[in-house]
Amino acid sequence: MRYRKVLTRIWADDRFMRLSMPQPNAQSLFLYLLTGSHTTCIPGVIIAGEASLAETLGWPIEGFREAFRELLTEGFEDGHDYPLVMADPKARLIFLPRAVIHNQPESPNVIKSWKTQWSEVPECELRATIWGVLLAGLSSKSKALADEFRSSIEKPKPSAKPFANPSPKPSGNPSVKAMANQEQEQEQEQDKNLALFADAKVAGQGEVSKPKRGRPPKDQSPEAQAEREAERADADRWINKARELTGLTADELRWNTGAWMAFRKQRKARGMEQLMRALEGLESDTFSKTAGLGWLVSDNGITKGLASANRKAITMGVGINAMWEGLV
Repeated sequence: MRYRKVLTRIWADDRFMRLSMPQPNAQSLFLYLLTGSHTTCIPGVIIAGEASLAETLGWPIEGFREAFRELLTEGFEDGHDYPLVMADPKARLIFLPRAVIHNQPESPNVIKSWKTQWSEVPECELRATIWGVLLAGLSSKSKALADEFRSSIEKPKPSAKPFANPSPKPSGNPSVKAMANQEQEQEQEQDKNLALFADAKVAGQGEVSKPKRGRPPKDQSPEAQAEREAERADADRWINKARELTGLTADELRWNTGAWMAFRKQRKARGMEQLMRALEGLESDTFSKTAGLGWLVSDNGITKGLASANRKAITMGVGINAMWEGLV
C-alpha cells in the first residue's frame, strides 16, 4: 500500500478553503474525519459534536446528518467486523476502527504520549471498545507496540452493557423486500447513534428536552402499501439492469442500506424513466461498469448516464434525418 501525508492545517488554509466545497456526502465526510484538525494523537479517536464538524465543512446540519448516517451503516464487508465509523450518542465520541491499521505509531514511545489524551476520552461503553480495537490493531503489527499499549494505556473497567455496533453485519443476499422490511428497525438503531448530533432545545424553566428517538410507524393505508410494492418492483427492475450493465451476478451486486436509501431518494426526485435511461447511457462507460452500486445511483453517475444517453439520441436522430434526406 502507498500512503500520503496530509496536514490537518489544510482545513484552515485560506487558499484551500476558498476552493469550491463539496455538497454533503459520506466520502468527503469520512476523509475529513480522518484528516481534520479535530483528530487526536490516538488514531481514529475524535471528541467532537456536529456543530463544529459541519461548520468547518460549510455544510447544513441536515446534510451533515445524512452523510454521517451513511457512515454509521456502511463498512461491513467480508472479513470486516466493524463499520467505517462508530459513535456514542451521550459521550459525543466518534471512533474510526480502521484508523490504527493505517496509522501505526512509529515506536513504543509514541504510544506513551497517548496517555494524556486517553485520560480525556469520555468514560462510556464505546471507550472500552476503542481500547480493544486499538490493542488488536497494534498486536497485528508489532508485539512491542501491543505490550507498550497494555502497560501505558489503562484498560477501561468492563461495562455491564457492551457497546453495540450501529448495524448488524449483513450476511447472505438481502432482497429488496427484506431491505424495505428492515428499514425502520435499522433507522431506529441509527437514531441512537445520531443522538450524538441531536440539538438539545431549552423548554420551560431552563429544562432541556430529550431528543426524540425512533420513527413513527409506517402508514398502513392501502395507498401507502401499494406505493411500497411499486417501489420494490421498480427497485428489482433497476438493479437487474444494473447487473446487466456491470456483468455481475445477484451475489456480486446486491443492495446495501446506503444504496437502497439513495435509490428511493433518486426514484422520488427523478422518476424511474430517468433512472433507467441513465443506466442505458452508461452501457459503454468502462468506469461505471466497475465503480459499484453507489456510483450508479449517485447524482454524478445518473447525470453522466443521462448526458451520454442524450448524446446518443442526438447522434441517432441526425443519422436518421440524413438517411431520410438521402431517400427523398
